[in-house]
Amino acid sequence: MKTLTLLGGLSASLLLTGALSAQAPFNATPRSGPGAYTPTTAAGGGVINSTTTETFETYVLSPGGAENLNITYLDENAIANGQGPGLVLDGCIYACNAGSLQWNDAGYYGQPSRDILANSGDGLLIMKYDVAVQGMALTLHAFDGYPDNTTINVYDSNGTLIHTSAGIAVPNSAPVAFSFSAPDIRSITIQSNAWPWGTIIDDHVFGGSGPTLAKQGTCPGPMTLRVDGATPGGPVAIVHGPAGSYTRSGNPCNGIVLGISNPTLGAIVGANGSGVATLSFNAPAGACGRTVQAVDVNTCATTNTIIL
Repeated sequence: MKTLTLLGGLSASLLLTGALSAQAPFNATPRSGPGAYTPTTAAGGGVINSTTTETFETYVLSPGGAENLNITYLDENAIANGQGPGLVLDGCIYACNAGSLQWNDAGYYGQPSRDILANSGDGLLIMKYDVAVQGMALTLHAFDGYPDNTTINVYDSNGTLIHTSAGIAVPNSAPVAFSFSAPDIRSITIQSNAWPWGTIIDDHVFGGSGPTLAKQGTCPGPMTLRVDGATPGGPVAIVHGPAGSYTRSGNPCNGIVLGISNPTLGAIVGANGSGVATLSFNAPAGACGRTVQAVDVNTCATTNTIIL
């Protein structure tokens, strides 16, 4: 049986004996020596009012492989192995306390697309937003053959723990969706409770108070779409089509701009009392690659787009 060895020498035999205790957010130390990087972060408060979607597709690496970045901080200014700046979008720093961040290509132990992890030895990935956001979503992944279990802690601008999601099962490379909304989200820790490398993350969406859209499952096959931050009890429209741009003419929501050309209404679902709307379906092969977006019909706020 093949043994998974992460770049930098962490192997599957280095099991953690249990969950590491949650630590204060973003107390990582810059790596010294070659590849050292000191982050630049916006000072003060404020809220990001637009929605950003980070897909981690920019870094170029060998097809089906993975590379240590030899840095412990990654933001829009970072340079890793001669690549950059611009490896990730502005607005969030991704960090680890030791070792290095690692970028995986699609196909590496089953990964569906490029994604990142903390090859850190303590299983901890730290994310800090430049200024507070009010909604975020991402997908969690594990290497095929190495199921993971994850604890996510969310902190506000004062460093106060405002949410804990413990015991999230991440069985394999198929995405497991996580999303959270609050008035002040400043930093997040993602702790693998099973391995010395961190839980893999992808498709990170963050921004202001508008709704966010996340997916769970792999196309083709059973999938679930989840909208967070919608009007509690209100209708949410799910539309799909080719990526592009479309300005709606007519009510409701006259003048809204979608990130889809020639959109088709897929469904209208009701949000629950917490503003969460879900839609489960079996995606056919013909749907794979189509762009999906949701609209809060009461406020006409649009979510980020995702690709099935």
